[in-house]
Amino acid sequence: MLPGICLALASASMFAQMLDPALLTKPATDAWPTYHGDYSGRRFSTLAQINQSNVKHLTLAWIFRIKVGITPNAIVGGEGPIPEGPPTDPGVSTIKATPLMVNGILYFSTPDNAWAVDARSGREIWHYAWKTKGGVHIGKPGNGHVRKLALF
Repeated sequence: MLPGICLALASASMFAQMLDPALLTKPATDAWPTYHGDYSGRRFSTLAQINQSNVKHLTLAWIFRIKVGITPNAIVGGEGPIPEGPPTDPGVSTIKATPLMVNGILYFSTPDNAWAVDARSGREIWHYAWKTKGGVHIGKPGNGHVRKLALF
């Protein structure tokens, strides 16, 4: 009975994070499911609630500070050794990918790490850490790279 309940809960959890394929062809209004927001390649939202006259009134809602590596609640994968201490490569704690948002959940990554964060509160839903066997991580920190995610 317990395995059946666990399977049902896991299925419900996975369904809650599924992307509706119809979102991929519509202009982004309540989601940002791809690199460009949608397949049009516009890379901007069609929403008009925030505009040139009211943008100055935005305030910080939350900050999510990323903690890379094997954190206490991380889901761990990979076959490499468990790292000892914080990463020495400053690039591993830099968000280099476009955050995606589906069903009110933000998804973003750094090398060997991925997160799902509640877009309204900044609460971590899950963190996945990969135990790497080494290799080259693409990119280096620089302009346009952030070490924390903030929502205004």
